[in-house]
Amino acid sequence: MSAKSIALNTPSDVRHALQMVKDGKLCPQVLQAAIDQVRYLSWVHCPIHTADQNRTQVEVLFCGEIAPGVQTQNGGEILDVVAIKNEIGQEETLRLTLSRPVPAADSCLLVPAMASYMQVTGITEEDLCAAERGIAK
Repeated sequence: MSAKSIALNTPSDVRHALQMVKDGKLCPQVLQAAIDQVRYLSWVHCPIHTADQNRTQVEVLFCGEIAPGVQTQNGGEILDVVAIKNEIGQEETLRLTLSRPVPAADSCLLVPAMASYMQVTGITEEDLCAAERGIAK
C-alpha cells in the first residue's frame, strides 16, 4: 500500500478504489481523503472579509453563484444580498444576510458551484456514500 493520494475522476474510479481497499492494495484513509476532495470541489469557497458579531451577516468578494435563496453548506440560506460598489461603480464585494451563523472556525462561505466537480465527472453522492460504507466494513 504505497499510494499517498488518488484522484477520483469517474464513478468507476470510486468503485475500483473501493475494491483496492477491500483487496488490501489501498489504505482506507487514502480513499476517504479522495472522497473528501471530491466533495470539497463541489463548493465555491468565498473568503469571508468581514462578519458581524453573530456571523449571520458576512462580506465576501463578488461571486456569480451568490443570490438570495441559495443554500450554503455552512451558513444556511442566503436571505439578502447587497452589492458594495467601488469608486468606479463596479460590484466589488457582497454583504450577505444568512439564515444561520457561519461557524467561527470557518474562514470561507461555501456556495454550491454552478458546475460542480461531481456534476462534471458524473460521480454522485450515492457513489461516495457507498464507498464510505464499504470502507467502514
